[in-house]
Amino acid sequence: MKPKVSIITPTYNHEDYIEKCIRSVLAQSYRNWEMIIIDDDSSDKTYDLALKIKKSDNRIKLIKHRIRWGIKKLDVTYNQALRISRGELIAILEGDDYWPKDKLKQQIKVFRYNDIVMSFGDCIVVNRHGHPLEVNTYRNGRNRFQNSPIGSIISQFYDLDFYISPVTVMIRKSTLNKIGGFKKNKYYRFVDIPTIIELGLTGKFNYINNILGFYRKHEQSSWFNYAKETTTMGRKEFVNYLRVFIKRKRKTLLKNFPEFFDEESLKKQNLMLGQKKREKEISLIRHYLAFGEVNRAKTMSKKAIQNHGLTLRDKLFLYIVLLGVFNNRLSIRLIGEFLVLRYRFMCFIHTRINEFIST
Repeated sequence: MKPKVSIITPTYNHEDYIEKCIRSVLAQSYRNWEMIIIDDDSSDKTYDLALKIKKSDNRIKLIKHRIRWGIKKLDVTYNQALRISRGELIAILEGDDYWPKDKLKQQIKVFRYNDIVMSFGDCIVVNRHGHPLEVNTYRNGRNRFQNSPIGSIISQFYDLDFYISPVTVMIRKSTLNKIGGFKKNKYYRFVDIPTIIELGLTGKFNYINNILGFYRKHEQSSWFNYAKETTTMGRKEFVNYLRVFIKRKRKTLLKNFPEFFDEESLKKQNLMLGQKKREKEISLIRHYLAFGEVNRAKTMSKKAIQNHGLTLRDKLFLYIVLLGVFNNRLSIRLIGEFLVLRYRFMCFIHTRINEFIST
């Protein structure tokens, strides 16, 4: 019997995106799913649009909060959906993101292996119009991301640029329940990385070198509005979470992975935090370009270029912004399209090489 997938979709003021999100689920080639949408008391038409589509398919469940819970209770929202879910597998799809039509079909088969607790893959980052900006891929380190030996994936998070996009994630529900559901703590408000790290001690992961989701970057994003108020775009808060986790799991980690307590690694991480603090303006400029706010990005670039702590690469980027290379949405879109084409070409070459080796 084909396992059921429960899709958890938290949403807030996503009236411009929620229809695309839901219809990408309706279009899935794998049909045995339920979609649990939790609207966090949206003040726009998000709930009404979701309700309209729900009436045409009884696999969609829709819950509306009477008051806004916000990101401080994001774990409670996710676990609310988890409690009423009926699937053996859990997939994450926030209300502003969407999937390719074969997303579920590609992932479902890997869970026939009982030691696999989570699967993830590559994603395309798009702007609010759905135009590509970049590709998040892990191809170059493929063998490191299977979490074998169990727990080894956690060391990847010492690199503060490492990230697994939730839009690509599928989790075995029994394992998620075993760790007590979705996680966060007082330092880091989001559930994605804390939950993945906790799962890292329970079983193997499966990485699929293919596009499994489209992650939308826009100016109303909860993550962006949280990160821009921090000194390191959320990295310091994550490091605080990670260190609490390592202390709590000290015996297990020390036994299997003594490198978690390597002073050099901690020292390196502190240096990275310092660099992220110096590069915050660069990160914000990149985001504003993605949002199409070119003039704001230029104004910030004029100020940021005086920062003596920037690398040569960062200064070159700022000069390119000031020269007007990103003067309109078309130029940003063309760069994004090129990156996607390059990704697909490299996937094609990689597949052909593997076929050649196996024959």
